[in-house]
Formats: sequence, C-alpha cells, structure tokens
Amino acid sequence: MIAPNAGAPSHTPETERAFLNLTINGIDAGQVLAVVKPSGDVLVPLAPLAGAGLHVSVPTTNVDGTPYVSLRALAPQTAFSFDQRALSLDVTAQTSQLTAQTLNLEYGAPPDITHSTAPSAFFNYALNWVNYKQLSEFSELGVSSRGNLYYSGFSFQPNGSFIRGLTNATFDNPAHMKRWIVGDSFASGGLLGGNTFIGGVTVQRDFGLNPYFIQYPGVAISGQALTPSTAQVYVNGHLVSTQPVAPGRFDITNIPVVAGGGNAQVVVRDAFGRTQTLTSNYYYATSVLGRGISDYSYSLGSQRSDVGTASFDYGPAVFVGQERVGITNWFTGGGRLDAASGLVSGGPTAAFRLGHGQLGMQAAMSADKGGGGGAGELDYSYENRFVTYGGSLVAVSPHYATASLPSTANRTTSLATVFTGFQVGVNASVQLSYTASQMRDTGRENIAALTGSVHLTRKLDLLVNADDTFTGVTGSTRQYFLGVTYQLGPETLATISGQGGTGGAGTGVALNRSLPLGTGYGYLLSHGTGSEITDEDYVQAQTSFGFYQASYLGEHGSSQSDLLASGGLVDAGDGVMITRPVDDGFAVIEVPGLRGVRGYYNNQIVGKTDGRGRLLVPNVLSYYGNKVEISDQDVPIDYSIESTEETVSPPYRGGVLARFPVQRVAAVTGEVVVGDHPSSVIPSFAQLRVAVNGKRQVSELNADGRFYIEDVSPGRYTAQVDYPDGSCEFSLVVPKLHGAVTELGRVPCLPRQVGAATP
Repeated sequence: MIAPNAGAPSHTPETERAFLNLTINGIDAGQVLAVVKPSGDVLVPLAPLAGAGLHVSVPTTNVDGTPYVSLRALAPQTAFSFDQRALSLDVTAQTSQLTAQTLNLEYGAPPDITHSTAPSAFFNYALNWVNYKQLSEFSELGVSSRGNLYYSGFSFQPNGSFIRGLTNATFDNPAHMKRWIVGDSFASGGLLGGNTFIGGVTVQRDFGLNPYFIQYPGVAISGQALTPSTAQVYVNGHLVSTQPVAPGRFDITNIPVVAGGGNAQVVVRDAFGRTQTLTSNYYYATSVLGRGISDYSYSLGSQRSDVGTASFDYGPAVFVGQERVGITNWFTGGGRLDAASGLVSGGPTAAFRLGHGQLGMQAAMSADKGGGGGAGELDYSYENRFVTYGGSLVAVSPHYATASLPSTANRTTSLATVFTGFQVGVNASVQLSYTASQMRDTGRENIAALTGSVHLTRKLDLLVNADDTFTGVTGSTRQYFLGVTYQLGPETLATISGQGGTGGAGTGVALNRSLPLGTGYGYLLSHGTGSEITDEDYVQAQTSFGFYQASYLGEHGSSQSDLLASGGLVDAGDGVMITRPVDDGFAVIEVPGLRGVRGYYNNQIVGKTDGRGRLLVPNVLSYYGNKVEISDQDVPIDYSIESTEETVSPPYRGGVLARFPVQRVAAVTGEVVVGDHPSSVIPSFAQLRVAVNGKRQVSELNADGRFYIEDVSPGRYTAQVDYPDGSCEFSLVVPKLHGAVTELGRVPCLPRQVGAATP
C-alpha cells in the first residue's frame, strides 16, 4: 500500500513513499523504500542498484541522508516498470550498463589446506653390491625447520674413501615463489649458457612453491547475458565446468586446458531456456609467460668439479644467470649471462605464442682467453590432440665459450632436428624424426627414425621401430624392431620381439611386472637370441621400510650381478620411523594408541597404523594439498573422533604430522544426593544437565536419584541438577574408563545460590 508522506523523510507534498519489491534484470533485489513522484518517475536507493552491478553515472539525490537515484535519469540504457497494485518495481538494464564479472576457473588451493613448517628430519641410505665384490653406499641427511631445509649428501666408495656430496641450506618464500640456496647448487644458464655445480649462493624463481599458480597465459572467453543464466564450459567437447552467470558482461578466465591447440566453447542458457554458444580456438603455449610474470635464476660462487668423486674440488669464481619476463601474453623476452675470470658470455632470448604454435629464439656472444665466438638457436613446435610437428636449429661457432664449455673443448657446431607425429585412425600413431649434427673435432652424425604403435585389442599392442644412423666413421647403420605386447594383468606385460639390420637379426622375449606405488613387488625376465644375445633380469620388492633389488645383466659374453638395498628414517615430530627412501615431502598419520586403522593418501590405501597408532606416508608432494584420511570403520565404537580427513602441505623435503585425536568414550552412572550426609536429600525424578566434549547432555534421575550419561570421556565436568525445591551443582569426575559402564557411586551435589549463572 502506498502511504502519502508516510514515515516522512523530507520530500515534496506530491511525492509518495512505498516499500516496493525490486527486481533488476530478473534478479530479486529485495524490498526497498522508494519515492514515487506524480510525474511517474521513481527514486530508489543507490545501494541495491550498485549491489546488482548496475553502473550509475547520474547525480544522486539525498533523501534523509541516503543517496537515491532517479530511474528515469538512467534512460535510455535502463528502463523500469512500476506496478502500483502489486507494489513491485522491475528494472531492466542493458548489458553495457552492468559491471563486467570475472569467473576464474583456476584450480586454487583447497580451502582447508594446512601448511606445515614444524621441525622434521629424514635420512636416506642406498647400498649397492656389484658382482658381490664391490660395496658402495650413498646417504643423504636433511633437517627441515620453519620451512627451510638443511641438507647434505655423502657416500662411501668401494675402496672405503668418504666423498661429500652436495651440502646446502634452502630458504623458501612460497608467497613470492622465491628460493635461496646457500652452499652447493646447480647453476643453469639454459641451452646456450653454462650449466655447472657451484658452491655459493643461488636465488631463483620456483613456481613449484605454489603449485596452484598458473604462469602461462590462460585461455579466456568473454560474452554477455541478458538474464540470470548458466554457463557450461567445454574443452574439446568435454564439459569441464558449470558456472552461474548474472546479467551483464562476463569473462571466463583460466579455462583448464592442456598444452597445444584446441577448442573451447561456452554454452550460455538463460532463464527462458534460450542458448547462445561462444567458441574460441586457442593455442596454449608453455614457452611463454603471462604478462608481468618473471622467471629467473642467478648463481654466484666457486665452480665445483668432480661431484661424486671429490669432496672439495672448488675452482675459480663464476656467475651464471638468466631471466625471462612476460612482456605481453604472446611475447616473452629475456637474456642470460655467464661471467668468470677471463670469460663473458651472454645474449638475448625470446619466445612467441603464435596463433598456430610457438616460436623460440636465442642468440649469444662470448669472449675468453681463447678468443671470441657466437651461438644461436631457433625452434618451432605445434601440437594438438591429433598431430604434433616442429623443428629446431642450433649453430655454435668453433670457439664459443660458457661457464661450463671452454673455447678449446669439442662441441656440437650445428644441430638440426625436425619431427612429426600423428594419429592414424583411433588406435594407431606414427612418429617420424630426423636429426643432423656436426661435431667440431669428430665429424657428423645423421639419424632418421620411425616409430609406430597399433592398439590391436584391449590387451594387445604392436610396436614398430626403424632407424638409420650415419656417421663419418662407420657409415650407415640400420636397425629394425618389431614387438608385440600382451597385458596379462593390471601390472604385468609380456613381450615378444624381433630385430634385424646391419648388425644381424635376433629375437627376444620378456615378462615384466611393474612395481606398484605402494608396497609390493616387481620383476623383469628377458632373454634375447641371435646377433645380440642379451639377458636382463631383476626382481624388486618395495616395503614400508625399504626398497630391494637383485639384478643380472649378461651381454656380449660378459655379465654383472648387483644387489641393491635402500631405505630411510624420518621424524615428523612424534618419533623416528623406518621407511623406504623419501624423495620429497612425507606425512605421518597418527591415531594415538589405535593399531590397525587404515590410512589413505589421495584416496589410495597406504597401510595400517602400528602399535602406537602411526602410519608413514612417504613421497608426499611438497607445497601441494595432499589429502590424508583414516577409515572410521577401524576406530572402535567406544571411541570418539573429531575428523577423519585432513589436507596437508609439507615444506620442501619436509614432514607433516596429521594427527586424528581420538578419545575413548563410554557411559557413567551414579547416585546424586543434595547436601552433605546425614542431612542429604535424594532429588528423585530431577533433571541433570552437563556439557561433555562440547555436547550438552541431559539425564532424567530415577526415584533413587540415579543418573546415566553416555559418550563421556575421562575428565572433570560441571553438572547441574534441577529439582522442585531448587538446583544444585557438583563436579562430575570421570576416571579412566574400564568397560562399557563405569560406576561413580554416590555423588554429593551442593545447592546453588539464588541468581547463580546456569552452566
């Protein structure tokens, strides 16, 4: 009902105030207090219009301190309809007047992820016994504290000598995806730069510190909706997301795609069932960075040589650095520099995302004591679901030098490669490649190769390979291979093969069982006949506490037998545990005191808890959200558990403790008496109230004042009894429980004072 001058904020006598049901482009915006003018204009508060994404550029009118907007002033881009009888106001705005909305389909970190920086440690070892004569050992030790890793590797050679491996401290900043390494590290200058070990300082970008960050330019589609709609996003015909869309312009960004070319579609269905289809052909390039994103690595220190055979073989100081920056979403520019005593080497790099493929190029110049030199590289590639092709060309002058390539060393002066691969129907594929290389001191080598595969049946595959290798010394050498594989089981494969060529012909049989991700075993039994008689056999076993392998290799009249045993120790904060080697992070599932509870890692069973209620999950991905959980079916019925699932994220090569607290619960019973003996009174048929483990419980007392409370764990709780003559309070002390029901005996309850707070 319209009420003239009702409630009266200031307005002219001709205006009327009314509460109207407001809709904006079909979306309910709630009830608003509007000003209705005799001219037919309607003024509404600015807030609901702005909240619906409507862009208001006209002056507002102040009504009792609240900004109001004239709907007539928004014409012609915005129209309205006022129904006086229904007290409704419908506003329809053109999409150009609505604020654009962004729907980001990027897979972010799980909302319940727990990042751990708690102290942890690991120790890995590997023993290798060659021909039952020579024994060598390699170990590595790491301690993680506050998310930083302190690490060293070392080995014992067959002659008993001790060799120190890499020793360093790694300091990570996940928020900025930056890593500092102090000590030994590998300095990388890219394809035309130096690549060497140094002892010093390295600072680098590491996108792995935030695995949910997308560094490449994403795929996006823009459109507009006239009414509340639903957008279905398809990639190469597969539905990947469904999103609600409000009226107005919208941008759907970071559509999940794989590298290469493809097609993305967005089907928008409005409130009336009408559809519009938006299509975009894209090329997702992984050689370019998104605009404004940088990737870099800078290393300064003493060059380390003979890693693995010498402990402290450090040389002169060297600098190796490179950086790339996304200038636009289709062009990434950068450069690299190597510098040492008497050496300077560097040049620019560039990468382009084309409409059809990606293009990269590099150039470099060098100067050292041996003279000057130059190098260049050009590459192009394209791939989609059905075909891939490309090529590259590298040219290096005879005396070009880097931090790891002296001007006097032999090198590849030219390298040209072309390749292609394509599907033949649904079940076959073919790959072709040709490589021509020229060494400065040892001549040229050309290799042409053909590889094909045919999926004959669900379990049967045919493999074909042919290659021709030409060198200036041996001339042309041809090899042909034909193999048939049959899948005997989920992990077992049988192969029959034949080969021929310049060196003669032969046949081979093999039976292979792959090692599972968890505990289990694997093996390879293979035998070849003909010109190249080869036997290669091994048996592998992987347990929760180690990895073991026995192998035999016989070829060309010689043989070698090896035994390998490896394992490790870890501590995630609750004691040392034996494990197989850990290569990344690790997690310990703890269900205190409960043996035999099944534990899962990303929905795959890992094992069961030990006598202390612990289960180790090795090789958990660092900085990633790893889901670990336990089976509540294995928790005894007289125990309560807060949760059965946790998403954990350990630091680099660190551990995380996933604790699932449990409490044994049972029932307690006893008798309540009010006051002290002998003047105590039995509160027959009263009501007892108590909060146990955050849950409020009520027990009705019987004629003898006896109570019964379930699901209670050991502890002290405040209980209150309400009876006809008043109320009393006492401390309910629950001892260590034995059996399903524990008798507490007679419990005195002290009368409460008037006005005392209720628990």
